[in-house]
Amino acid sequence: MNEDEKLFPTVGEACFLQPYAISFVVFDQRVYDIITREVPQVVWDVFKLYKADDLEALAKQIEVPPENLIKEVKEYNEDLKKYGYDRKFGRRKCLLLDKPAVPIEQPPLLRN
Repeated sequence: MNEDEKLFPTVGEACFLQPYAISFVVFDQRVYDIITREVPQVVWDVFKLYKADDLEALAKQIEVPPENLIKEVKEYNEDLKKYGYDRKFGRRKCLLLDKPAVPIEQPPLLRN
């Protein structure tokens, strides 16, 4: 997600197309637990993580309008549950993992 709260198909594309190369990746505790087991620590050393118990609190921490973050995550989750993938960008895999994408719903919710 970028500072205008719009999703992009890849992290690399998202970062390079944003002013100051800033973008947000939002995931929940379930994905965090998997990533921290399977992705080398050196990858995590470049990210700043924020934790929150709900999307509104997370949006406030990262200074984006809560209603926009909530809307984007809701659409993403609905697509995964109904179609098995994110229709907006065709994403079927979790970021940094070769695993199926899962809904963002288990607090704490994290941003890196």
